[in-house]
Amino acid sequence: MQQRGGRVFRRWSVARTLVVVSLLGSAAMIWRAERRDAPQSPTAGLAPLQSVDQLRTSIYSHDALALRVVAGNVTLRRPRVLGPFRLGVLRSVEARDVTIETFEQSHGHNPSTASAVKQAMTALLPERLRKTIVQAAVEHLELIHHGADGSAVRITAHRCDSAFAREELVCTHGVVRRGATETPFREAVFDGSGQCRLDGKPCEQ
Repeated sequence: MQQRGGRVFRRWSVARTLVVVSLLGSAAMIWRAERRDAPQSPTAGLAPLQSVDQLRTSIYSHDALALRVVAGNVTLRRPRVLGPFRLGVLRSVEARDVTIETFEQSHGHNPSTASAVKQAMTALLPERLRKTIVQAAVEHLELIHHGADGSAVRITAHRCDSAFAREELVCTHGVVRRGATETPFREAVFDGSGQCRLDGKPCEQ
């Protein structure tokens, strides 16, 4: 009886071991299937350095509001050079749904449109990163220049690209509004000196 009981116990132990091994094997197969079937993002290797939603900041000059900016999203990336190669130190800024307001100052220098966009984009970033930015791209930009007399010039564009080294801003598919006058454009080019051209023609000053 003791021998028969020992054989029964050994058979039960072996059966229990086989069941555990079978369960482990099934779990491993399921895990491998889930790993194999999981979708892979094509841009997984090009993840942005940092992306932040809903940013806003203001800049003051002699205690007077000089610039205010609100952005729906701001993303930092490494700019591409020579095809797939990227610069490790420098950064580019990509922003969406951006509103920039400038306020004419009774003293000091009032920035040009190109300078205002550059100033606004860098102001949204930590100070340690501002000097590393070499270019910016904005989708859905509204730029409002408030005059000291209460007038305003509004520039809206589907997209704007800024090359910081050239102090140049190129915007596409937008409208310039001065009071009741609206001037649509396919391309607007603004430089650091304050000059601009709409579809190749000088802007109204």
